[in-house]
Amino acid sequence: MYFLLVAVGVLAVVAVTVNGVAATGSGANWTASPTLREGDGQILDVRWTYRDGRSGSQVAGPYTVRVPDTTPPRITEGTVADGAVNVDPAPINAVGAFRFDFDEPVTGTIALTDEAGVDLNWAGTVDDRTAALTPVAGQELANNTTYKIEIDVQDGGGNRFRATMTFTTKPK
Repeated sequence: MYFLLVAVGVLAVVAVTVNGVAATGSGANWTASPTLREGDGQILDVRWTYRDGRSGSQVAGPYTVRVPDTTPPRITEGTVADGAVNVDPAPINAVGAFRFDFDEPVTGTIALTDEAGVDLNWAGTVDDRTAALTPVAGQELANNTTYKIEIDVQDGGGNRFRATMTFTTKPK
């Protein structure tokens, strides 16, 4: 938390506290790291002392304090697991979807490729907490073939989740 204190005349600020926590700095530039609880109605009590011993204070607020989101999204449920073998392509081709649910809203992309990395052009959608793939006629899954699902999403805090999941369909 950074503060700029404007000194009047020849009075120089020599000490600052924020909610009782000493700040570091000098002159008009001070930085403090008070402990704030998350939630609404937070008040900042800024106090300073001038070189001549006089003091001042300013109470500011109320503020809403939010803890920064540093946790990437994670998959909570999916149609297929990474490394799965003997996946039956018939129900996926018939029902027409791969679906992956996330623990929080995400935006991004999802794509299906074959073993060589050729995009099968399935319709990929990422909406709220779900990433899904819908097959395109003529690009259905084949038996005894390895595929890759590439997911690249991020949450509202900009935390990225990127994964390539490989699975192999069952022999005929």
